[in-house]
Amino acid sequence: MDASWGALSVASIKRILADHSNFPRSVCKHHAPESDLDYGTIGSVVIDVTDRLLWACAGNPCRAVWREVRL
Repeated sequence: MDASWGALSVASIKRILADHSNFPRSVCKHHAPESDLDYGTIGSVVIDVTDRLLWACAGNPCRAVWREVRL
């Protein structure tokens, strides 16, 4: 993320939401039997308030389909 400092885009925020670093305490959480966590990511949202656009996905952002909505 240091390389993107000050230049976050919708695509880079989606990548952050889909990140699996530090499993099982990653941003994108999947229910896994080897984990002591009993929860997971059920959806994600990115909002660009300047352009009045919202992107949303149901389920894990690493494999879900993102949909764009104009606000």
